[in-house]
Amino acid sequence: MEIKEFIESINRTWNYQTPEIDKLHALLGIQTEIGELLTAVKKEVGYGKELDRVNILEEEGDFWYFCLKLYDIYLQGDISKFYLDSSSLFNRNLIERPTVLQYNGIIGNCFERNKVVADLFNLIKIDDINRSNHYISTELTQYLRILLRLSYLNLRNYGFTLDECFERNHEKRKARFPEKFDQHLALNRNLEVERQVLEGNIEINGDTIGVINPKSE
Repeated sequence: MEIKEFIESINRTWNYQTPEIDKLHALLGIQTEIGELLTAVKKEVGYGKELDRVNILEEEGDFWYFCLKLYDIYLQGDISKFYLDSSSLFNRNLIERPTVLQYNGIIGNCFERNKVVADLFNLIKIDDINRSNHYISTELTQYLRILLRLSYLNLRNYGFTLDECFERNHEKRKARFPEKFDQHLALNRNLEVERQVLEGNIEINGDTIGVINPKSE
């Protein structure tokens, strides 16, 4: 799944409100997903629970969901600039620089993301009237490049591809919202079905749930 397709998928299930609320929603979502990743590690460190790799995939998918939505809000669907500016995201030489490798561990990776999100918040809270839209979009793109590169590193460390991340997140939201965002469905999720989708055991086709890898009894 290409980034453009994933953004279209995001827009289908986004809960549209005012522009100001949408920006805040996306930014809070970015920060929340970092916390979710660290919560998974906390359970392993503090309680001896085996790290849930599927949960890591889920939270990284949600992280991309909110990052790309924030980008879409400011750039209004124009991903050409993102493609040009983010080409280094998949550049092996850039990804493996020592300055990036020090954040390979998931804890350091998440803490570094928190620093970037703090800078991102300071950028967004500045009234657009005081800065040109070009400045905002350029700075925003730079921050999101860093965040998504760190996410990509973490996905790779756990053996996941970006395409897998996009597809599973897309399928999870199809299971949650068959047509579009619905507040009732958002508050009454079928977590078992969503988990099975994330594990690749079932797929969603419209209102139909197909079993791919049935669990052995």
